[in-house]
Amino acid sequence: MNYFDKLVHVLNTGNDQSELSIGGLSTVEIETGHLSNDTIKDALNRTITKNSRLSSIIRDFDTVPAGDVLSDLVVNCKITKVQENWDMKAKQATLEFLLNYQIDHTQLPWHMEFFKSPIFKKGDKKYVELHVGIKISHALTDGMGMTMILKSFVESLSEAMESKEPISQDTLLTKEGGPCSYKHQKILDPRFGDFGIFWIFVFLWRAIYGQLILLYILHGLFFPVYKYKSSLDPAALKNKKVERLNGYRHLKINKDLTESLRAKARAQGSTVGSALQAACMIASRKLIEKKDGHSEYFNYVNIVNIRPFSVCEPHVISEMKGNSILNHNNYGYHMTSKDLFWEHAKKLKHKMNHLVSYTGASCKMLLMIPRQVILQLYSLQKVHHQRDYSFVMSNVGNFNRDQVSWAPKITVKDVCGTASTNFRGNRCLFGVTSITIDGELGLNIVFPAYYVPDEDADFFVEMLEHALASAVEINAPLETITVGSNLTETIAKHVTTEIPVSAYVFVTDENVAPLHLNNLMDQFSKITSKKLLKHVIPAGEVYKTRETKAAVEDFMLGQSCTRDTCLIALGGGVIGDLVGFVAANFMRGIPVVQVPTTLLAMVDSSVGGKTAIDTPHGKNLIGAFHQPKHIFIDINYLKTLPKREFVNGLAEVIKTAAIWMEKDFEMLENHPDKILGLVGGSNDVESEELLVKVILGSVQVKAHVVTVDEKETGLRGLLNFGHTVGHAIEAIVFPDLLHGECVSIGMVIEAEISRHLGHLNNVSVGRLVKCLQSYGLPVSLFDKIYKQRTKRVCTVEQMLNIMKVDKKNQGDKKRMVLLATIGKTYEPNASFVEDKIITRVLSAAVQVVPQDKTGKSASLNVPGSKSISNRALVMAALGRGKCKLRGLLHSDDVQVMLESLQKLVGISFNWEDGGETLVIEGGAGRLRVPDSELYLGNAGTASRFLTSVCSLISEPHKAGFPTVLTGNARMKQRPIGPLVTALQQNGSKVKYLENEGCFPLEITPNNGLAGGTIKLSASVSSQYVSSILISAPYAQNEVLLDLTGDSVISQPYIDMTIAMMKSFGIQVERLENSNKYRIPKGVYMNPPEYLVEADASSATYPLAFAAITGSTVTVNNIGSNSLQGDAEFAVKVLEKMGCTVTQTPSTTTVTGPKNLLPIPHIDMESMTDAFMTATVLAAVAQNPSGEYGNTTRITGIANQRVKECDRIAAMIEQLARLGVSASELPDGLQIHGIDRKNLQSINPSGIKCFDDHRIAMSFSVLACAYPIGVPGLTITEKKCVEKTWPSWWDTLRNTLGMELVGIDLDHHALFGKASQVPKVSKVGEKSIILIGMRGAGKTHVGRAAAKNLGLRFIDMDHYLEYEAKCTIPEYIAQNGWDAFRNLEAKCLEQVTKANISGAVIACGGGVVEREENRDLLKAWEGLVIHIKRDINEIEKYLSIDKTRPTYNDDLRATYARRLPYFHECSNSEFYVLSPGDSQDVKQHYQKVDATFSKFVNFKLASRPFETPQSQLSFFVSLTCPNVVDILDILDEISEGADALELRVDLLESTTVDIVCENVAVLKANTNLPIIYTVRTEGQGGKFPSNETERMIELLSFGLKWGCEVVDVEFTSPVEQFDGLIQSKGNSLLLGSYHDVAGKATWDKTGTMSAKYKELHASSDIIKLIGRAARFQDNFALYNFVDEVVPQMNLSKKPLIALLMGAEGQLSRSLNTFYTPVTHPSLKVSAAPGQVTIKQIHQTRSNIGMINPRKFCLFGKPIQSSMSPTLHNTGFETLGLPNNYSLYETDSWKDVVDTMKSFDGASVTIPLKVDVLQNNICDYVDEAAKKIGAINTLHKIDGKISGYNTDWIGIKRSIENVLNTDLPVIGIVLGAGGTSRAALYALSHIKQVSETRIWNRTCSKAEALAAEFNAKLVGDLNSIFVHNEPEVVFVVVGTIPAPAQEALNFSSVFSKAAQYSFGIVVDMAYRPRSTHLIEASLNLEKKWHQIEGIQVLLEQGYEQFELWTGRHAPKKSIHKTVMEKY
Repeated sequence: MNYFDKLVHVLNTGNDQSELSIGGLSTVEIETGHLSNDTIKDALNRTITKNSRLSSIIRDFDTVPAGDVLSDLVVNCKITKVQENWDMKAKQATLEFLLNYQIDHTQLPWHMEFFKSPIFKKGDKKYVELHVGIKISHALTDGMGMTMILKSFVESLSEAMESKEPISQDTLLTKEGGPCSYKHQKILDPRFGDFGIFWIFVFLWRAIYGQLILLYILHGLFFPVYKYKSSLDPAALKNKKVERLNGYRHLKINKDLTESLRAKARAQGSTVGSALQAACMIASRKLIEKKDGHSEYFNYVNIVNIRPFSVCEPHVISEMKGNSILNHNNYGYHMTSKDLFWEHAKKLKHKMNHLVSYTGASCKMLLMIPRQVILQLYSLQKVHHQRDYSFVMSNVGNFNRDQVSWAPKITVKDVCGTASTNFRGNRCLFGVTSITIDGELGLNIVFPAYYVPDEDADFFVEMLEHALASAVEINAPLETITVGSNLTETIAKHVTTEIPVSAYVFVTDENVAPLHLNNLMDQFSKITSKKLLKHVIPAGEVYKTRETKAAVEDFMLGQSCTRDTCLIALGGGVIGDLVGFVAANFMRGIPVVQVPTTLLAMVDSSVGGKTAIDTPHGKNLIGAFHQPKHIFIDINYLKTLPKREFVNGLAEVIKTAAIWMEKDFEMLENHPDKILGLVGGSNDVESEELLVKVILGSVQVKAHVVTVDEKETGLRGLLNFGHTVGHAIEAIVFPDLLHGECVSIGMVIEAEISRHLGHLNNVSVGRLVKCLQSYGLPVSLFDKIYKQRTKRVCTVEQMLNIMKVDKKNQGDKKRMVLLATIGKTYEPNASFVEDKIITRVLSAAVQVVPQDKTGKSASLNVPGSKSISNRALVMAALGRGKCKLRGLLHSDDVQVMLESLQKLVGISFNWEDGGETLVIEGGAGRLRVPDSELYLGNAGTASRFLTSVCSLISEPHKAGFPTVLTGNARMKQRPIGPLVTALQQNGSKVKYLENEGCFPLEITPNNGLAGGTIKLSASVSSQYVSSILISAPYAQNEVLLDLTGDSVISQPYIDMTIAMMKSFGIQVERLENSNKYRIPKGVYMNPPEYLVEADASSATYPLAFAAITGSTVTVNNIGSNSLQGDAEFAVKVLEKMGCTVTQTPSTTTVTGPKNLLPIPHIDMESMTDAFMTATVLAAVAQNPSGEYGNTTRITGIANQRVKECDRIAAMIEQLARLGVSASELPDGLQIHGIDRKNLQSINPSGIKCFDDHRIAMSFSVLACAYPIGVPGLTITEKKCVEKTWPSWWDTLRNTLGMELVGIDLDHHALFGKASQVPKVSKVGEKSIILIGMRGAGKTHVGRAAAKNLGLRFIDMDHYLEYEAKCTIPEYIAQNGWDAFRNLEAKCLEQVTKANISGAVIACGGGVVEREENRDLLKAWEGLVIHIKRDINEIEKYLSIDKTRPTYNDDLRATYARRLPYFHECSNSEFYVLSPGDSQDVKQHYQKVDATFSKFVNFKLASRPFETPQSQLSFFVSLTCPNVVDILDILDEISEGADALELRVDLLESTTVDIVCENVAVLKANTNLPIIYTVRTEGQGGKFPSNETERMIELLSFGLKWGCEVVDVEFTSPVEQFDGLIQSKGNSLLLGSYHDVAGKATWDKTGTMSAKYKELHASSDIIKLIGRAARFQDNFALYNFVDEVVPQMNLSKKPLIALLMGAEGQLSRSLNTFYTPVTHPSLKVSAAPGQVTIKQIHQTRSNIGMINPRKFCLFGKPIQSSMSPTLHNTGFETLGLPNNYSLYETDSWKDVVDTMKSFDGASVTIPLKVDVLQNNICDYVDEAAKKIGAINTLHKIDGKISGYNTDWIGIKRSIENVLNTDLPVIGIVLGAGGTSRAALYALSHIKQVSETRIWNRTCSKAEALAAEFNAKLVGDLNSIFVHNEPEVVFVVVGTIPAPAQEALNFSSVFSKAAQYSFGIVVDMAYRPRSTHLIEASLNLEKKWHQIEGIQVLLEQGYEQFELWTGRHAPKKSIHKTVMEKY
């Protein structure tokens, strides 16, 4: 026998019972998996006992019974060691590292626990006990796999316990003989893997046993096997992770058949695992034969990464037909004579002509194996190729090809699955790959852990069943999913065949049933005779309840259903969840089949086996995991789905692709039109195929994830991407927004958070946003779709509070999924993000907090140029061929352009280099009319360029409609007239749809662009020129572009366009000495690559940052070679301002100076976009020499007036707010720089950005100039930067080092009213049109409103006279009334079509006479207000006014004719009250003006009326016949109320005119909201029940009149109230039902439950009133509110629920929202049993629902204080059980101690400053900080807040009497503590234009003057000196009364005698009449005196409201205080 024969003999023989190195386990036991618990435990104990290192420290060794091989094996080891010299961390690190390395790469699942127990004593030594546990968890891990893990565990444990320092990757790589030692060495066997030492021992033992060690040595000498050192980076080894990829299902053997399968395997000498693996070889081959027709040509089969198997059944090998080669990748353990594999290999050698290799699967390097050994071993004859060695390549990604020159050429192609990734080092998924090796075709099969692709699952299982002759199933929904179209028949056949039961129960809802139920049941009835039952439930989430579940179960029980029943869930997610839960519980579990009908259910809820119902405590809180038997996804069902519901489901599809599958994501972003094409019943085949693909992709991922992590312990959490934030939004805005819409916004926000943290690039965020937008999903809380669908505001605080609910959060860190790139998450599970980071990203505004950056440096790259990006996109899209665009800007504008081109051209594109490169396949000029309008937002560049592109379209749309270009409100104001005019003159059909000269445009195809000579005015925007230049090559004729006008704006941008066109193959010729350009006809030829240059305008911001902070910043990707004019900014601007500038061709570096210098003049015409950056620098530029002053003049920027806003005006306005003076020049502005220390703080309102990115970024640079330590500057609208630099805020913080704080402006300053921010208003967005009779007061109230609201006023009469060139009477006299009406109509059309914003337009009285005018007014999108007045008053006025012609008809007849027209054309109405005989006319009309301004503000508020948020709220029901009758007591009866109810039905008349006047009187005399009620007789009122139409008319007028809440009795049919619902505007509808008869019940099935549900759909507030028959009825009602309503699972709405009658009075005390109350001063109550606010408070106090609260006054002396009288009177009046007392002290420490038991306090001298300075408050408001004193303390939940209300008392006292249009000058006398409050108050009164201060000690006053921007007056007698006679002085005296005696105030006030009006406030209130007050009383003119007691009362009212949450009863308090004063 020769050498090789002997070697083969040795390798195939051996002792079957030989020991391995683990405690004597036999080979048979290992290979068959017959391992009992005792066997394992004994073997391990023997091993440990022999190991002296371990036996000395291991106290106990235990295993959890393993059962059979399908169970988990758990081994626990208890270790003790003397505490000294015990480095626990070292042991843990070492053990974890060794196990990770030695076990992880085998793909065998395991888990280790390592934790410390308490220290214990043993003798005199301290010991520590450690528990080390290892868990092996895999259903098919065979005995050998377990043994390998245990062996590694014991050896690693031994090494870890012995080590004193942690073993790292570095020490392992260098350690001699270590498992990672890659030293060049000769080894003895090709099967040596990474377990080097162990396997050397094994093979040495075998060699000795066989007495052939010499042969082994000779083998090693003659046939050495070399290990080449891997290029593996040691750092990568440490972070090595095993990733399981998507789209696969885990196979498990049916446990019921385990024993029979094991018996079969043992009979063949096999294991269960081996049998299945062998079967997989057959199934894989069959799969290839099915999928690829080339199986007979495959020359070898390479099977890698399967578990070790020792036996392949003969029939397995025999079925491997073809010229196959088996490559058995073995883990390295020895083979025995039992190894029939080798025997069968020899027998079947004719079927296995090639063998590639035989080696360890875990090798990390190339192994070369002697071919002769392999050939002799298998007695094979044919050599694979002529080289000496065969090979196997594993982890090729780590292999340096240059080390081995003979490595053959390999090409890889996936056949199914993704097996090719095996050649990149990922060996964790099934797949089959065709491989060509040196020209020969072969197969590579990868099959680890039994995962199979979804699409091949059914076939694969069928093949496995055939191979094993046993049942195999896929555990998880993989094989249970069928996707296709028209599956109804398939469903019926499959279910009846595969699930044969006695009854099938179909459950669906009332929406789906009419569409699909009968068709499905009919198919079943054709196939089976079994019982078919159906049950239809109401539709909607609100019915996913216990009650509905019980109803289904009761139905089934009633139909005698048993366990032999199958449920079929036909419907959306609600049906699937509910029916699945029924199936899980009914008869302890029955089969269920899911037939989802919504896309969301198809891709999400139906897959995974999660079932649940909702409870009042939350959604899906009760449920079970119950896998469906089958899921049928029939896309035909989607054709009946509304588009919004379809898109709702697409959000989940996009989510899945974003976290897992980039290829699917590319498909989604490339084909939105096709995928959406299925909506509405389309049968487009391509649409169906695409939809099937995206559904399959999502289902594969979901199925894989829920298989691996069914119970959501880790991996499954990835499916919650976007849900953390999305669920928070959904909780607030449901049902206005759908789940998918909320998740869409959540995905973008979570992606932005990932970007902010540095995990995700901006490209990926942009792609995600574009993809979502392309399907019509909202992407932010501020976008168009969100605002259209809801008016609800999601505050950051609300969202964070909702996010807290996740129990897996970690403290202030929230759990969310973060992306690393499209298709991959940052971590394999959810990450944790701090609240402050979430706040920073979520907030609408950001506060830039300056940091000291002097001398610091930073470098960065700026985003790509917006200008170049947009141009490149258009040219590439119009061009021919493929173009790779690198460096593209990813911003809102570019996303808009890309999406529009996709619709216009149909371009296909994909992303490369992690999204850094966009690859576009151009359309070569192919264009089409898009199927929908192109919405461009505010993307100016896109609007201009695409206007010309759309004119190139020659073919009409198949449906005949044109191209429509539109945008947001600002876009509709931006000019595009010159471009449109040029195109129109060239023959293009371009039409304005709204305003002349602005978007939107309608462009109708007209054979394309004609070409020839095109004249264009280029004096407004260079983008017009570029637009025509870019499109000109595709015109019908060569274009000669002739630019007209005085000058061409922004020539550098035109030059840039021409240069780029040349790069794309079109050469433009500029005619000499002219502004004419010749553009030849042609097609752009796309260059293979085009690099988009960085944006030079954006580069100015980081460079300006360096300038303003004194730091050094380098921009790496913009330099002197730039095409852009703004690249000169550093040299032409910054260098002149004193900066050091270094510029190379590609980089720019700037170092800022100590002080910036102003530039006397700079022309920025070549870099206009950078002027704002220069402007903010000029704001703090100071000239030390004073030679040129501090003024910087910037010119050449006239075009900036027509950008995103009027940028010049905006910069001047915002700088002024910061204290920087700037003024406008004809083509620029000049800025007067100030010392940066004098920059004013304007927080929290912040900088208004006008949605302009460059304003936001410029002022963020200026914010860095604020002194260190100040709060900095708030920038609102922070998201507007996404137009050009979406990650600017990330860059500012992470790269440039500024601290950023998220500011949620809508919810800022939550601690009190003193600093609340006014509600944002829509005033100015659309002009307000006033109509009404002449003499009604349109001009008067219009002018006043315009002034108060900051708007322009346009009098149409004046406009008419301007057009007519004469007065109106003259025009009528000359031309007649008809001509006048024609002119009036023409002027109205001009004004409305011009779409003027920000104006109040008063029309003539007869404007409504013409129908065309009425149409224009009705079409107006803004307010059209009918100004109404008593006709008698109008007659009086017109009898005096002779400036207008008299009426031809009788005035009253004219009024009667016009009144219906006024009502028809107006959406609002305001009644002008006339003054009474005794009233001051001027004061009356000032009151009218104020009321009208308040009315307009309410109508134009950005959100609906906000109801009270306090714990209790009330409204007083007014029961008077006329409101005028109760005006004297209105203040009294309003005390403590939150609203007033006007009972219209109780008025003396219910005609519209009478009701209107009553509403007007009420609005003029109260600031409380009005609840407008027309109660019918049937519900306890006086209005006739049969006059429904008139009732609805009155209600609609209530809305027009601006009543905040309108009570509606929604009676059947509800549709009659649709008009009210649609026109409610900012008013709320209160849906009410009154059970006057007392028959209604309050249980969950009763009358009130049904009424609640009815009213819920149409109401904002719900009111249910019953009648109490007995006292217990109160508790039934309370139970209804507390339990029944929440169980309905409807969105929460305010509820008023109470009982009438004496027995029901308790219900009025239990009700918490808007309880109707009466007042003792009212003659009658509105309903029986009505009580007062005082009575309710007393009742709630008596039953323990209100706890007494204690308040006091701190200070000394305080015995004379009126504060106890003030507050205790208020408490008594409202019935509150509170008490206010005095606590005299001058120690702030007493305040600290006392506040422990008090709820609030007032603070007076001498403690106001001490309380602030000693930091006793947890929160201090801004006013208190600025004033430097606290006078009010409020404790909530143990936290003390400090406020200053003194300034509010001063401010309100002044504003109560300050009714003037004249300029106001404030004067403060004194410079003590109170003077600070006075100065602060004056600064917050808008009429005050100047403030002065005087004090006897000038130095103190001087400091205050500087701090509060006031003027210091040195001479008291000069305080009233002023140049203008018409001025109002407001004097606030803060000098104590005794000190006033030394001052001659009489002389001082004699200087004020010339002024007609003034106000004097004296803060001293004892004595009541001070010297200051008396001196002012001597003035003859009308001056108001405000005593100190009045200020005390006003500030006290504020304290009262802060402490109680109730309006102070001012009248009662004032009366009592003044009586005692």
